Amino acid sequence: MEIGPERRRKPGRPSKGDRVFTGLRLPRQYRTAAEEIARRDGLDVNDVLTRLVGERLGLPVPDYCYPDSASDAQEELPLKAS
Repeated sequence: MEIGPERRRKPGRPSKGDRVFTGLRLPRQYRTAAEEIARRDGLDVNDVLTRLVGERLGLPVPDYCYPDSASDAQEELPLKAS
C-alpha cells in the first residue's frame, strides 16, 4: 500500500481572502496619516485603508485590519530591574 504525498502548506502569510487591487492617488497628508496609524497599530497601510473604508461604508471589517491585542500586551511588559 502506497502512502500519498502529504499535503504541504505554502510558506508565508495566510491568505487574506477574496480581494481586488484598487490603485488610487491620495493627497500626501492622507498617506502620511495612514502610515502613522499603520505604524502605531503594527499593520500594513493597505489594511488600515481597508478598515477606514469598511467602517465608513458600514461594511464588516476583516479581523486582519485591527491590531493584534495579544502582541500589544506582550510589548507592554515591564523589564525586571536587577
